[in-house]
Amino acid sequence: MIGELFDNVELFDNQELARYFRLPQARNGTKALVLREGLSIVGQLEMSISFIGSVINVSNPSNDKFVKLKNNVLYGKQFKVSGSIIYNSSVIYNQIKIDSQSATPSNYTITYSTPSSRSEEFACLFVPKIGADAMTVGDKVTSTIELISSGTPTYSGLE
Repeated sequence: MIGELFDNVELFDNQELARYFRLPQARNGTKALVLREGLSIVGQLEMSISFIGSVINVSNPSNDKFVKLKNNVLYGKQFKVSGSIIYNSSVIYNQIKIDSQSATPSNYTITYSTPSSRSEEFACLFVPKIGADAMTVGDKVTSTIELISSGTPTYSGLE
């Protein structure tokens, strides 16, 4: 997916351009690039990125009234990208919808610029989940989308 989040969308449908797209600092939103198996998902999106996991409770209620958590340990860690995408007829977008129905994982890369003019990139095997399509009167059709990691994501801060 190539474009800016929120306002002033710049869309590119050239796959070759998408592979070498440099993310300059955005003024009205964040430039983001989402790749599935190295091919860009063309469209406009709004997204949030979450790191999730659960702490381990090691307290014994018969000895202590307060909860004690195990230090420096999370289990069930995952990286989750969620948001909405404007519905389109892109081949990659349609493949994500098919993958969502069968819980088929693919390699995704998410790159976006930060307010500090740096870019961040996460790559991992993700399982897509496309939820409801919103078809409001007189407005664009959007689909909710989630990418849920399977395995350890790789991270790189790009200059």
